[in-house]
Amino acid sequence: MENMKSWDEMTNKEGGDRSARGFTLTELLVVMVIVSMLAAMLLPAVKAVREQGRSAACVNNLRQMGNAFFMYLQDNDETVMGRGDNAHPPFWFNALKPCLNNNTNVFRCLSNPNHQFNFSCLSYGYNIYIQGNSADVTLFIRHSSISKPAAKYFLMDSDGDKSVDYLVSSALPPNIESVGTRHKNGANVLFFDGHVNWFSAADLVVSDGWKDMTK
Repeated sequence: MENMKSWDEMTNKEGGDRSARGFTLTELLVVMVIVSMLAAMLLPAVKAVREQGRSAACVNNLRQMGNAFFMYLQDNDETVMGRGDNAHPPFWFNALKPCLNNNTNVFRCLSNPNHQFNFSCLSYGYNIYIQGNSADVTLFIRHSSISKPAAKYFLMDSDGDKSVDYLVSSALPPNIESVGTRHKNGANVLFFDGHVNWFSAADLVVSDGWKDMTK
């Protein structure tokens, strides 16, 4: 028994146990490097999850606009509102606003940092080809005349930082009426039947969903 050392004697040998003496500077640096590496590995995944959530919120915005659009049609003899300009008000988003209880947050995509509720930095745009590239009220169309409403584009993500972002065309940036491709290099699109789909930028450019509404 005399040769047996106590636990305190053994742990205090050469400086004591680790908990008593703490970490060395080298050990602390190693831990910091490991934590930094883990953070760097996890950051892209966190960003992807956050963007997925923002894109889902964007889809919900467009669905709400779709519901408001059908309410608008009921009150306006099934006539699709014009895109609007200073000579032919209202702008399409102002036409929809009363049907959304004046909730302008619906017009903001969370992935668009430049959003303003006006024609210059809106998050969503109106398909410029609906009225034959004109805002003239004489060219308004009725919803019943659209031949394939489930295949024709109505509203979608706009570029959000140019001068006429309340409109979109099949052109990509830096065109002033560009589609917004902020969601995984693509855009969320509201169709004339009310459903919403995501499309890549490449597919949108070559799509035939833009024009010939009544054919």
